[in-house]
Amino acid sequence: SLFLTKLLDDDDTRVQIRAIAALLAVDATHPCRAQLRKISVFGNVDERVLALNAFAEIGDPDALALFSADLKDDGAPIPVRCAAASALGTCGRQAIPALRDALSAEPIPLKTSAAAALGKIGEASLSEALDALAESDSEEGALLALEQLPAWKEAGRVRAYVKSRVESSVHYEGLRSVVKHAREERI
Repeated sequence: SLFLTKLLDDDDTRVQIRAIAALLAVDATHPCRAQLRKISVFGNVDERVLALNAFAEIGDPDALALFSADLKDDGAPIPVRCAAASALGTCGRQAIPALRDALSAEPIPLKTSAAAALGKIGEASLSEALDALAESDSEEGALLALEQLPAWKEAGRVRAYVKSRVESSVHYEGLRSVVKHAREERI
């Protein structure tokens, strides 16, 4: 413990983060938690990602709010937001709403991270992932999540989704062919 405490002042922030994680694994009440929070907010991108990963590793009871805030922060760098999404996967059911919202995020890596986190949470997130299929902005992220979930347990809902997408495709193909035919007649 004394050796780890000395590492809290190391010049390399990565060493500090690992020392903090080790100290908190031994003593969850150790005051170094504040130092890790500071790094997670004010560090450079790599340091923030490492700090979020450390919080996820140690199971910080207050981390859900931190992870959710970083995930929703549109001004945060994408790697930080992705690390927050991944870390939310360790928070269980209470993280599902924030992760579901992230399925509609514009950057693909963020959707992928949110989907993987929902997969980490497991079957508890299946219903939310299926609900997200109905929203066009969340559809891609929901499909990514379903790849990692036991979707067979909701086979009826999956079939209904597939049926609606096929019907939509057939409808739009019919419209396309009518427009193409009308164009050819004009020429």
